[in-house]
Amino acid sequence: EIKEKERRVREFLEKKGLGGVLLCRQDNFSWFTCGKADQVLLGSDTGFVSLLITREKKYAITNNIEAPRIIEEELKGQEFELIVLDWYEYDRTFESRVTKLINRRKLGCDVHFDKAEFIKNEFAEIRYVLTPEEIDRCRWLGQKSAKALQEVCQKIRIGDSECKIAAETARRLFEEGIFSSCLLVGTDERIFKYRHPVPTEKKLQKYAMIVVVAVKGGLNVALTRSVHFGPLPSEILKKYNSVVEVDAALISKTVPGKKYSEIFKEGA
Repeated sequence: EIKEKERRVREFLEKKGLGGVLLCRQDNFSWFTCGKADQVLLGSDTGFVSLLITREKKYAITNNIEAPRIIEEELKGQEFELIVLDWYEYDRTFESRVTKLINRRKLGCDVHFDKAEFIKNEFAEIRYVLTPEEIDRCRWLGQKSAKALQEVCQKIRIGDSECKIAAETARRLFEEGIFSSCLLVGTDERIFKYRHPVPTEKKLQKYAMIVVVAVKGGLNVALTRSVHFGPLPSEILKKYNSVVEVDAALISKTVPGKKYSEIFKEGA
């Protein structure tokens, strides 16, 4: 898997006429390192380690605080050359060190970086085709996340607040090393009023909905689960059946070689 991703990146460099690519985003770190994490700040797109891949070598640039953990727990055996900068001078010295390593060649970067071509969207395309190992990890993520939500739904009781339901969901996911980049919980009328019901202290009366985007190792799985106490109203059942029909149509049209636009058009 590592060799395949190195091949894809260097093929990208050749196609773009670049001497190297600087990866600062957490998702690209996880992708290139085959599911490892640079996840100190969960709410940030960028991490504390930047990967510089040239046509000949690959570097991991970080500060002296993160370096021991990164090399021992995330990058062990992956043959990166580690570049360690003092944390208190990191912002001042990072650019000059990258410039020296790239040696005046053209550079691409997945964030806006001085004197580099912004290649975030183009680079994302080389991640679209999952490796066999990524498919296995994605299936694991889906199965574990679904199990976690099922267990939460089975424990929900009338009178639980949306925040309590959200907290229990986050706890169950974290037990598997999974975090949620999006966690929504709506109850009763809030489900119908808002597309994105962020959790509040409102207490459940009859109907609850949990929405999660579960993340691990750079992979994402989206899930929605609903719980209703008492007879199910025809309005909810009708909407549920409509969603299932749309979902089935889109899944059946999702085959190798199809464009997203074609899938949505045919599944409409």
